[in-house]
Amino acid sequence: MVAEMGEAAPAAMVETEVVPGAEGSHGEALMVLETLASSSLACSVPQFPTKWNSVKDKLRQLCSGLSLLRGNGGHGEEEEDEKGEEYHVLVQFLQSASATVRGILDVASQCSDGTGGRLLSSSFAVLRNLSRVEEVKMFMVEQGVVTELVKLSQKMEEVRKLGAVELLHAMALDDADVREEAISMGVIQSLLQLIYPDLPYSYKAREVALAAIWFFCFSSASSIDDLTSSDVLGWLLHYLNNGDYAVLDCTLKILRHLAEASEEYSRMMARAGYFPALAGLLAAKSFRVREMAAQVLSSLLALHGNRVIFIQDGDNLDRLLQLLDPSEGKLMAKGLILSAVTSLAETGAGRKKIVSSEHFGSLKELADSGDPDAKKVVKKIANSSRLQSMFSKIWSA
Repeated sequence: MVAEMGEAAPAAMVETEVVPGAEGSHGEALMVLETLASSSLACSVPQFPTKWNSVKDKLRQLCSGLSLLRGNGGHGEEEEDEKGEEYHVLVQFLQSASATVRGILDVASQCSDGTGGRLLSSSFAVLRNLSRVEEVKMFMVEQGVVTELVKLSQKMEEVRKLGAVELLHAMALDDADVREEAISMGVIQSLLQLIYPDLPYSYKAREVALAAIWFFCFSSASSIDDLTSSDVLGWLLHYLNNGDYAVLDCTLKILRHLAEASEEYSRMMARAGYFPALAGLLAAKSFRVREMAAQVLSSLLALHGNRVIFIQDGDNLDRLLQLLDPSEGKLMAKGLILSAVTSLAETGAGRKKIVSSEHFGSLKELADSGDPDAKKVVKKIANSSRLQSMFSKIWSA
């Protein structure tokens, strides 16, 4: 059955983008939806032939409504007269679409051979496409879809949880009311459940949840407080050390905003042990990961207390200075790394650690090459009266 559905309605078609806006684009959107519905007619569910025939009847009604809607584009004086009829057709279409998806979900919920998850995923994909049409999204919201989706996101089953979160995220992107309603209903707790490392969710689910956390949690100070009051900092640290590229990217995005949101969050991250993981990511293969890790690190080191914590582990500073070596070939984040080193040079203990590091020569070499930021750091260290003697010996070596 899965193969039959795959041939009749390929994934690329399900995810076809609908772009409302310019004249004619609504017609284009309706064509896409009509294609989706027509393709679904070729599918079959052998386990439930009667129920599937009922769903197909709804799909035929949906196709008919879409055809009427596409052909109902009034012009000139007729436009006002046709608005009432167009609205009536739109309402019929929305009701048909809603009944169709409910029918698919009903069939999917009864599948016990693993096909139910695929049907659910397809249903959520259709709903995401439908929600891109503003009138459809408004209808869905009025019918209480947000509440139902939050309830679905609280289920333990990944396919339901993931589909609900993706649809909520898509509906809330340009709609603050939907976002606030989802937050008030408890979507953040559902998202935290998805990123809990001890639960057996896929990396895809973690990635979707982390992206949604960034979107939903940074909309207000209270939402950020809800986030940090949990054990999420420990979980995010886990993903810094164990996540794949997509999960790393989403995790660093959250951490960057946390570090910039307030000094208290910055201190919490420093105390939670983030420095070794962030310093290690400065040597990552991905330029984007290196750059984002350097941004987070630079923000954290803006606080004096965090600098003290950072230099307590000599390996942290050694990693920073080592990356300034031109032979390392990873100088694309040089400015951010130098910014972090400059912050550390603000304290006497930091200057002493820099000079005593086995990789101090990398900073010195960079300054000798004329790099202005490196020269500033070296000058700051050289002007330190306490280290003047030690510095002169090393400089002349």
